[in-house]
Amino acid sequence: MATIERTPALPDASASRWRSEPFRIFFPLGVLFAWVGVGHWLAYTTGVTATYSCKLHGSVQMQAFMMAFAAGFLMTAVPRRTQTPPVTRIEIGAMITALVITTIGALYERWTVCEAGYAAMFVILAQFAMRRFFGRAAGRRPPA
Repeated sequence: MATIERTPALPDASASRWRSEPFRIFFPLGVLFAWVGVGHWLAYTTGVTATYSCKLHGSVQMQAFMMAFAAGFLMTAVPRRTQTPPVTRIEIGAMITALVITTIGALYERWTVCEAGYAAMFVILAQFAMRRFFGRAAGRRPPA
């Protein structure tokens, strides 16, 4: 009986470069968020602000800067690994929105808003990954 070997899927020709390589959006966005987090130090050091919020700095650095890089990596690597369609415009838009909401919430010290945006990022990434790992279109399953 002949076996059919599955060849790796080629990048979706109809997908834009931004969708097939979303790290090109999220990595620069992560750098911007890094500057927002570090900018808080600079504003305090130069006397622009009278106080320094360690919580603001930590929230922006971990929940926006680091998550932008994580989202960029995962949204690029998972479709390639699973041989599934690239990230959708809606998923990109939702992740960018959640990142911005998290950052703005931290800047205005609205911690519930900040944490809600952060939680939304996990929901977006979870549905993104599950649809590709366990969907019918998955050419490769995740390793055991």
